[in-house]
Amino acid sequence: MEETGNFNGWDKQAFEFKVLDTPQEVYVKVKEKNDEGYNARMLAGYAWDWTSQKQGNGNGEINDVKIPEHHFSMPWNARSLSTTWAIKADGINQIGCVHTSQGLEFDYVGIIIGNDLTYDNASGYLYADYSEYKDKMGKRGLKNDNEQLTELVKNVYKTLLSRGMKGCYVYCRDKKLEAYLKERLALVSGS
Repeated sequence: MEETGNFNGWDKQAFEFKVLDTPQEVYVKVKEKNDEGYNARMLAGYAWDWTSQKQGNGNGEINDVKIPEHHFSMPWNARSLSTTWAIKADGINQIGCVHTSQGLEFDYVGIIIGNDLTYDNASGYLYADYSEYKDKMGKRGLKNDNEQLTELVKNVYKTLLSRGMKGCYVYCRDKKLEAYLKERLALVSGS
């Protein structure tokens, strides 16, 4: 493994970072923080289609973010409130994406990393999956350029992961990516 400039970790008293086993665990942690009075929201990579307003999804009624292996589903944030969902009370029951959370800061975030980003054990690299990344405008022209698509998707998650000021809880659909992140966290935690 490569050493990095921040290999020794971070102030764990000031910032909580955990990789959890299920999306429900992430939601429970975010909901607990929200109920304690912190600004906490769920966020996800653009790895699920977003039902349009014309199709009856103006207020986040349709559970587009589905993880069937965990019987988990939640709606994307309401299209009608795309600029204010993060401060609305019902925003806790919706998931924001990079477009509706970029530039915002929360106390705590729950991040769902979809199948648009996977980890390859053999090469030690992250890869984006064109068919799993659902942002049609974002991936335009990248069908045959996986290197550039991978950089785009990594930057999406970098943005999402940096929205929490006090903590971040992560769920990865790709179990190899989950194992890699847990391994890296164990190195900086000394456990």
